[in-house]
Amino acid sequence: MRHLSICLLAAIAIGPATLRAQAPARTATEIAHMFTKQKHVVKEKRGIRAEKFADVRSEPALLRDVRDYAGEYRADFGFTLRLSVSGDGAITGAGGEPGRDGTVRRFELMDAEISEGLLRATKAYDDGDRERFAGAFLQRTDRRSPNGEATRMFGLGVPDQDIRVDGMEVNKLFYQRQ
Repeated sequence: MRHLSICLLAAIAIGPATLRAQAPARTATEIAHMFTKQKHVVKEKRGIRAEKFADVRSEPALLRDVRDYAGEYRADFGFTLRLSVSGDGAITGAGGEPGRDGTVRRFELMDAEISEGLLRATKAYDDGDRERFAGAFLQRTDRRSPNGEATRMFGLGVPDQDIRVDGMEVNKLFYQRQ
């Protein structure tokens, strides 16, 4: 058990650096796995049956033309991102996220590139702060009941966020294209 804990701590410590160093397709696949989950729990008490079901599958979305990734994206808690791709393939972007004081913290994407479904850039905030930004474009399929109809959505999965919003810790965001 102790060995497992040490391995997990080492993986967490080197995780983001490893994601940046890997080939884009492999990184996109790993991010897709982070946005995949399956849960099926059945509880029965005093003759009452309660069932929870979730089946979320995410796969890297590899589009032929980089311009097809352009658009408006939104995630929970007020996170936004607008991506533009010019005819020559230059990628620009801007967005906003909740600030600590309840205002919107705006940023622009600098040195953005998309390769094999993986977006890498640097967020340049209005206050001068900068931070790395990486996410995988995903095709996500979501079912909330075993026999229910699946909902498909396209978006950008961004791991390693570690953001505190409304008293909750958020460690990944799915920006759905609008």
